[in-house]
Amino acid sequence: VARFRSDTVLFADMQALLERVAASLQEHSSSAGPERLRLPPNHVLVPRVRVTPTRVVFLPPEETLANRVLRCFGGAPPSTLGGNFEETLTNRMLRLFGGAKPSAPAEPDGGAAGFLRIDFRDESGEALPGHCLKERMREVFDQGLQFGNRTYEYLHWSNSQMRTASLWLYATDGRYSCMEIRAWPFSTPKEQPKKPSKFASRLALFFSTSLPTLDIGHDQVGRIPDIEDAAKKYCFTDGSGKIRRDFADSVAARLGLGQTPSAFQIRYGGAKGVVVVYPASGGAVTCTSMLELRKSMVKFESPHVGF
Repeated sequence: VARFRSDTVLFADMQALLERVAASLQEHSSSAGPERLRLPPNHVLVPRVRVTPTRVVFLPPEETLANRVLRCFGGAPPSTLGGNFEETLTNRMLRLFGGAKPSAPAEPDGGAAGFLRIDFRDESGEALPGHCLKERMREVFDQGLQFGNRTYEYLHWSNSQMRTASLWLYATDGRYSCMEIRAWPFSTPKEQPKKPSKFASRLALFFSTSLPTLDIGHDQVGRIPDIEDAAKKYCFTDGSGKIRRDFADSVAARLGLGQTPSAFQIRYGGAKGVVVVYPASGGAVTCTSMLELRKSMVKFESPHVGF
C-alpha cells in the first residue's frame, strides 16, 4: 500500500496527457488548413446528447446525412467549417448547445441550427429496459432539455430512430416553433391524422435521411391505380410507381451517377416507395408524366415538391 502511495508511482499523469492532446490538436490545426472540416454534400453537423438512467451526457457534434426538415428549417450547410481547434471544449459546447447569449440564439455549425439529436442508453451504451426508457423519455417530453440559456423540446423522430430510442429536439428560442415544423409537411390541417400513432408515422417520413435531387411540380406528377386481383385481396404493385426515362436520367446526373439506375427509392411529398424507369413512348407500357405514383404510395397530400 505504501508503494502505491509513493509520489513516484502514477496511475495516469492527466496533465501530461492533456498537454500532449492539446499539442497534437494545435499541430493539426496549423497543418490541415481550412479544408480539414469539409463536409460532403447534403451532410450536416448535428449536436448530440445521450440520456442514461443517471446522467445527461453532451457529445461532440456528429456528421450525418440531412433530411427534408433539416434542409428546410436548419439552414444551408456550408461547404467548409472553419472551426478553431484552440477553442476550449467548454466554450465550443456552450456555443453549440447553449447559445452565445440570451438575446441571440446560437446557430450550430453545418445547417442544423436549433436542432439536437438525443438518444437513450444505459451507462454501457446498450439499450435501456422498457420501464426505464419510458420514464426517461417522459421527462424529456414533459420538461424538455436545458443547457446553458437554451431549452430544447421534443420535435419528432424518423422511423429508424424510433427503433433505436433516438429522436430530434428543437430549441424553443429558434427561428420556428416545433408546432410550425410539425405542421409544415401537410397541405392543410385536415390532412393531419387525428390518431397520434398515425400522425407520428406520417410525420416521420420527413425525418428520414435522403438526398435531394430536382424539384418537380404536382402538375407533372400523375396518379395511377394499383394492380390488384379481382377480389382486391392482393396488391401486386404496393409501393411501386413509375419514373420517365428522361427524368430518371436527370436525377442520375444530379446524383453524379455514371449510369441511370433501373429504379429509385423515393420520398416525394407525402408519398414513399420505389419508382421504376419506363420509356415515355414507343412501348406497350409507358410513363407519360415525369413521375407516376400509385395510390398505395401516397400516405397523405403534401405541398412539398422536392424529389
